Amino acid sequence: MKNLLLLAFAIVSLDAFAQRFEIGRDSKTFSIKQDTTSLESVFSVPLYRVEDRIVVEQVICRVPQCSSESGDGSSGNWENFFNVKQSEKAAALARAIRGIGPSIAEKIVQNNLLTSKPNSWADFGRTIRRIETQLGARGFNYKFAGQVLEVYGYDNMISLGYGSERSCRTVESVCNQVSVQEFKTLSHYVRRNIVIDVKNQLLQSFETDTLTVNVGTEAADVRYSATGSNEYSATIDRSGTVLEVEGKRLKRALPVNEITKALTKDSAGNFAWNLVVPSKFSVEDKDAQIEVTFELCRQGFFGNCSEVVAGPVKELLRNNTSISKTFPVAQLVKGKRYYVRARLNKVNSLFYSSALSDAVETESVRN
Repeated sequence: MKNLLLLAFAIVSLDAFAQRFEIGRDSKTFSIKQDTTSLESVFSVPLYRVEDRIVVEQVICRVPQCSSESGDGSSGNWENFFNVKQSEKAAALARAIRGIGPSIAEKIVQNNLLTSKPNSWADFGRTIRRIETQLGARGFNYKFAGQVLEVYGYDNMISLGYGSERSCRTVESVCNQVSVQEFKTLSHYVRRNIVIDVKNQLLQSFETDTLTVNVGTEAADVRYSATGSNEYSATIDRSGTVLEVEGKRLKRALPVNEITKALTKDSAGNFAWNLVVPSKFSVEDKDAQIEVTFELCRQGFFGNCSEVVAGPVKELLRNNTSISKTFPVAQLVKGKRYYVRARLNKVNSLFYSSALSDAVETESVRN
């Protein structure tokens, strides 16, 4: 900004000329276990008082002084304000005249206070002060004439076609730059006691779902989201005090992050492979069986499986927990590295789908 330098900052008026209330929200997160039937909590929804206050900054401004008022505004950039359609006028005016701003421009257009282009800088100044007075009479007590004529006076004179850089000079002066700022303060909380009834969630004893409830002040204004092993649907009663939540199991492939596996060489020099699934995945899933599909791979240059040398073979795990296999090495290439790749799936499971799991691979071992 070539003609404006910030000098100091001060709020000179704490009187709000516009005030409104804004409703916040409150969120709480709950844990759902297999035996959860009811949850209860008090939500505190904040209500804020929002005020638009006039704030004044003291700045050093450069007031224009011209040898002659050679311009009549006809060659200036008025952003086509007088010709654009009504819905675009406020935005055009705010762009054309620095120091006006969108809210003042909207008021000027709404009240039809600028209908013709002033024919000189002096006329422009009288017009701006007249509009300020007229808006004040309508209850909009925002002093902006100083902004337009002093703080941004030089810029406006040049851009609106009332002077030129050759015929004008500037004189430094201390001016008040006025702006409207939004101040938000907490008014009070609206308390809501909500009981959450939970049903039909299908969980194992080691599993936990999370439910997040987000509320406003209205009885029906309740939002929710859930993560875990179930998807949930929810309805709030008319009083806004009881939220009924119903779960439905999301059957996914058996997770493999807790599975242990190893490929070693036994005393005879053959490859010995062992895989163990934690028993917790089967204790409460008694009618289900775990299948494993495995193959022995020769490792390629980039660590990939360049050749499947044994398998794939599908077998059931012993007691749904483990499997052990031996791979003779006599027919394998000496000096090459090998590893076992396996995928598991559950059959007849209450909790998991029959889809194959992600691949479970051992570390490679050199023959």
